[in-house]
Amino acid sequence: LESVRNDLQINISCWNNCVVSPTTVSFVNSIIDQTISVRASTRGSIDLSFTAHGADADRYDMPKDLIFYVTEPVSVVLTQEGRAFSLRVRVANPPTQALAVSVTCTGAPASSIAFDIGSLTAATKEIVIAGYANGKLLPVGPLNVSLVFNGPEAKSFSADTLQTVVTGSIQVSTANATVNSMTSMAFSTANSFNPTVYGSLQMTVACSEAMTTVSCDQRAFDVLSTGGAITTVTVYTGSENGRAHVRLSLIGAAAAFFTIDPVDIFVQAPVSVNLPKIVPTSDSTVFNVSFGAPVKNSLTLSMQVTGQLARIDPPSITLEEGATVAWFKLITDSRPN
Repeated sequence: LESVRNDLQINISCWNNCVVSPTTVSFVNSIIDQTISVRASTRGSIDLSFTAHGADADRYDMPKDLIFYVTEPVSVVLTQEGRAFSLRVRVANPPTQALAVSVTCTGAPASSIAFDIGSLTAATKEIVIAGYANGKLLPVGPLNVSLVFNGPEAKSFSADTLQTVVTGSIQVSTANATVNSMTSMAFSTANSFNPTVYGSLQMTVACSEAMTTVSCDQRAFDVLSTGGAITTVTVYTGSENGRAHVRLSLIGAAAAFFTIDPVDIFVQAPVSVNLPKIVPTSDSTVFNVSFGAPVKNSLTLSMQVTGQLARIDPPSITLEEGATVAWFKLITDSRPN
């Protein structure tokens, strides 16, 4: 901690398959610190010892033997599929004796996740440790997973803490709609969520990508429920029929904890059959089928009639773009039926 008065040399020895360089360091004049490097050839403990020499050797108390552990890195891969987890643990060189591997978790979902205990032996380089959600609902949030080693060589192996996020999914349910009407989209999740801990979660809805006559009563709203139904959004339809592609986006501090898929709403136009009262003495009746919205591309309409005393002419009609009505003839027998 202060300059050496005269002369001090320290010899360093390294034991247990290691090499130190340099083996001697000198402290003269104003030098008060020196650096040595240690290279170990195998994992396990190494022992460094220090011996003082020189005119000032008696003035300094040499440190006791220092024992370090050279650890071998352990590869860990975490996989999550729904409520099931797995840890793939791999080492380059198996332990000489059995090495028990247990798992500790911290974070919001930790109390709801349990992992089995695995063991690496001299004959195994890789094991898979199964984990599962032991609660009915798996909370979302950040999760830290660490390995704990037990056995004679426990201090010779090390693994980094895995940082991951347990995500939940938001389900969207909706029904088909008709033109000039309304339907609703309901959002729900099976995962518990605490917005006071993880921050806000908002959803934005864009309903006008494919059809300009579809709109929502809300463009953005907060998702604050801890489970079950979150909220509903009313979707209004205009006079245009077809498929509306609704884009849903999550924003806010907790957006990374959930996933949500887009949803399609099929807006259907009504089709009415305008069949007048059939007079028994008539051998045919002309009627039409009208469409609540013009045909966009092409549409083939087939019609059948049951019974032996009548038939449709023609049995099918192909309508081109822009058509709104199709005409048929019902040919009947003169007998009442």
